[in-house]
Amino acid sequence: MTNDITNNNQLESPLFGSLIHATEVSSSILKSHIAIGCIVDHKNNAQSHYISANHFNTSQDKINNLIPITQHIRSLKLNSSTITITDIASHPNHTPFILQQPLNDSTTISDLICLNLDVNINTNILIVYLRCNDATPFTEQAISLLEQLKPNIARMLTFGAQRELLGHDSDLPHAPNTPSPLNQINKLSKTERIVFDHLRKEMTEKEIAQVMSRSKHTIHVYVKNIYNKLNISSRRELLELYDQLKNLINK
Repeated sequence: MTNDITNNNQLESPLFGSLIHATEVSSSILKSHIAIGCIVDHKNNAQSHYISANHFNTSQDKINNLIPITQHIRSLKLNSSTITITDIASHPNHTPFILQQPLNDSTTISDLICLNLDVNINTNILIVYLRCNDATPFTEQAISLLEQLKPNIARMLTFGAQRELLGHDSDLPHAPNTPSPLNQINKLSKTERIVFDHLRKEMTEKEIAQVMSRSKHTIHVYVKNIYNKLNISSRRELLELYDQLKNLINK
């Protein structure tokens, strides 16, 4: 089961939309159980979070308890862009309880790795990938893979940040190095991106309506808007576009 939970005041933020896709795609590649994406806006002293939890039937109240993990990691002010649980545990200001407490009655953290990126002078992104319970810890190969993914994730997030600065409707036509799938995905609003992620998980419109607490008609309208913006006409084309995006990050 997957719970996607957002707490963000900028409902149409291109950067937040880029964070959703960067978190979902990289979490899938790294085979993490839970991923937490966090944007810190230093200029406005604001934070936004996106949480994707796979394989665990975790309630919203419990899963929101993950946010202190990102806050604790930030408080350590580690300089590395790739952070492991060993880096955190060896820091003199680390509080072990933060990572040792259960996420709910049946879920504990077994390992984590983090990606820490500055997308511009005012904005920092932290994505935390968790493996839970008795799962195999992240290997050196997984950490190396995250290093390989980092430039493409950074490019995706930087593109979203640039669109946000220029205006939400900007397609950045003068960015020739921006991949076509990324241009297309960044046309979607935040809510449309969440619907997109449910669609690519092959959920029905009825199931999406239940998860998002919206009417089936409302979800159908979102789906039509997504298809129009992406210039596609079927779920198959949507999945093909997602595969292109995944391949882009995984190059």
